[in-house]
Amino acid sequence: MDLDFIEIPTGTSKPKATIHVTGKLGFNMEAVKYMNINDGAYFRIARNKETGDKKDLYFVPAPSGTQGAVKVAKAGQYYYMNLGALFTQMNLEYDKKTIAFDISKLDYNGTDIFLLTKRRKETIREKKTEDQSQNE
Repeated sequence: MDLDFIEIPTGTSKPKATIHVTGKLGFNMEAVKYMNINDGAYFRIARNKETGDKKDLYFVPAPSGTQGAVKVAKAGQYYYMNLGALFTQMNLEYDKKTIAFDISKLDYNGTDIFLLTKRRKETIREKKTEDQSQNE
């Protein structure tokens, strides 16, 4: 018998972003690499007028100083964007549910942009009791 072993990648996950209870959009490490996020990264955020889908967001890389561009912040190894006002405007209940987006790359007029597609499944956040809050 001649076995042909299959190499299976381990520890790989898809690029994604998750809204935290504070309204910050946090990126996993795969998203950081995929979107080329670094300390000087800025993005403009848009929606597609043609499809009318109000839950998908387009992140367009922008130079610093571009009107409407939002800077990516960093805390330790963690990258995030403070977008709570946008998520409130979109009527996303991020304070009650865990909401995540899958990230894909698109070409827009010769430029790589990123589509954040809201996952269908949202999980309800567990409320912390007073005892749990004091123990942290």
